[in-house]
Amino acid sequence: MKSQNFTEALATADEVARTLEGDCTEYAMLCAAMCRAAGVPSRTAMGLVYYLDRVRGPAFAFHMWTEVWARGQWIPLDATLGRGSVGAAHLKVTDHSWHDIQSMTPLLPVVRVLGKLSIDVISITGPE
Repeated sequence: MKSQNFTEALATADEVARTLEGDCTEYAMLCAAMCRAAGVPSRTAMGLVYYLDRVRGPAFAFHMWTEVWARGQWIPLDATLGRGSVGAAHLKVTDHSWHDIQSMTPLLPVVRVLGKLSIDVISITGPE
């Protein structure tokens, strides 16, 4: 896929499969749809991800990733970052299947917290 920073509404998985473009929302929707097509129950997780803005410092940004049901638990996958898991930088706020949803209502819990959190970096450790 070609990463695009969209500011528009969520694209459906079939639209993303045709264009192969999108931001984290499109990556998550397509990943979830592909998992379902393979018979793996899935949903999208929505929340915040920590990132370091070189100008403004540490911040949280909206992010969406996929969760799959396997071995009796929901396992997170971040197709946007190309990782088979998510780390401590991902803060999940809510999740949704998007089945028969025609609105952005499932995003409201994230909107309620976006911009209301701050980060105080206490220490940073790197690989030894």
